[in-house]
Amino acid sequence: LTDEQLRAAFTAADTNRDGHVDIDEAIADAILVFARLDGNRDGFLTLQELPRHDPERIRRADRDGDGKLSLGEVAADRVYEFFLVDTNRNGVVTFEEVRIYSVNVRNARK
Repeated sequence: LTDEQLRAAFTAADTNRDGHVDIDEAIADAILVFARLDGNRDGFLTLQELPRHDPERIRRADRDGDGKLSLGEVAADRVYEFFLVDTNRNGVVTFEEVRIYSVNVRNARK
């Protein structure tokens, strides 16, 4: 994602507009994104519904290994990732923490 796309996603998740995303906002955002991406409304996300997403992240989230993601798996992965991003361990993430995490993930894939 570009910084602009990342900023838009962060702003969408920051529902109380305080400049931070807390765990409740992160989970709520995961639920909204899941609903938007579940094109066939079967309650699961498949690789076909996630063509631009990182396959490694999808494998990490697919806890039961069935090749598709349930809402629970997506929410659990968002919680896991939230704590990876919250580098200063203050219970909220800033745009800068998200940006740095995104850059590090991108660089690790190279």
